[in-house]
Amino acid sequence: MCRGERMLESKKKKVHVHFTFSCELKEELEKCIEERKRSQFVSMAIEKELQRLKMQKAIDKGFGAWTEESHPELSNRASVYNYVRELRRESDNRLEELES
Repeated sequence: MCRGERMLESKKKKVHVHFTFSCELKEELEKCIEERKRSQFVSMAIEKELQRLKMQKAIDKGFGAWTEESHPELSNRASVYNYVRELRRESDNRLEELES
């Protein structure tokens, strides 16, 4: 167990950490977020930014995987439109089957 780590009602392990912020950022945080909710706010902001970074990394990694050569049926606007329309039609048909 990490120093300062404890189990809370949420069942997620929590650990005390130390960060250094600019004075301006600290003042803005104190002005906008209630004292007892700041840790949760900072934690959620970090989680959100980490998720964004992971998504960007996945996008960068996958860039170029889809080429016109590998999918000539989607090489122009009209063919993409038809492809999407067909997907939606299939989805609608499936939904009708499930409802009946």
